[in-house]
Amino acid sequence: MQMQIQIQNLEKTITDHDYSSAAIKGTIINDTTINDESFFVRYEDKYILNLSQYYRILDLVERKMTPAYGDRLREDNNISFTLIESTYLDSNDFCFYKNHILSKPIRQKIRIRSYAPMNIKEDNNYLLELKQKEFQQTQKSRFVINQLMYDDLINKGKWPAWSEELIALNLKLKEKKLYKRYQLAHQLFEELHLIKSIKVGYVRQAFEADGIRITFDRNVYSPPLEEKEKLSFCEFEKMNPDILNLAGDLLKKYGQQGGDEEVIMELKYKNNNDDDSMNVRWPFELLGQEKLQKTSFSKYCYFMTKHILSSSNQMNSIKGMIQ
Repeated sequence: MQMQIQIQNLEKTITDHDYSSAAIKGTIINDTTINDESFFVRYEDKYILNLSQYYRILDLVERKMTPAYGDRLREDNNISFTLIESTYLDSNDFCFYKNHILSKPIRQKIRIRSYAPMNIKEDNNYLLELKQKEFQQTQKSRFVINQLMYDDLINKGKWPAWSEELIALNLKLKEKKLYKRYQLAHQLFEELHLIKSIKVGYVRQAFEADGIRITFDRNVYSPPLEEKEKLSFCEFEKMNPDILNLAGDLLKKYGQQGGDEEVIMELKYKNNNDDDSMNVRWPFELLGQEKLQKTSFSKYCYFMTKHILSSSNQMNSIKGMIQ
């Protein structure tokens, strides 16, 4: 299935909609449900580190940057990591996955994320994120949904309704801006008939300074598939052998020393003349000293490939036992 939607600008592509301003009644909102970073336009460079490289780089990062977790204004903020879990949506023929493996210059993904600082999830809310990479630049737009909306979307394929409840969950966004994000994600959901794909989790350390954000992701995992999910993954392997051959290179980039022995580092910056990050050179110099090479790596595609190959191998083993 070919993409028919291209996100030229996540904030401007959807035309104005004539909707009434809903009165919000009786809903208590946690101020940390969404912050002013709910929309991003930036560059993201990825590197895969061994533990020695990780500790050397982390030592300098901790001295030069500020930890960035959740509500940064809390006086008791002693958070040192966040457990992140992302549930990905994809089409029946895995078009998001295929577009990444084929290195399409414009590609998208939709995921629903939960955050648990110090492995403690403080509320029942999730962030629904629409992310596009256009050549080297990444755009990301997101809004908050609650547990019931999440369950309906994942288990029943039911998109959250535009409602007073949804508006109340996103009070830090202007209603018009929220609607544009909501409608754009909804349009992609309907256009591609998206369904739940896989879940990926990891432990993240995050730091910020001078317009630059650096994250370290460790202990990356993906839960086993349900039996009914394995069938569609096996079918994909049969229909797309060329894709799987290309995807095999992805498996060589991570996990060769064991997932606990490797760390995925991301360097995120805006790279424009008005941004402070243009004047900060030390992270790039540090990466050069460590002889690290930027890599194209997707946690989603990595585990999709592993699940597809694992499901196919299991089904072949079962057939062999029957015969």
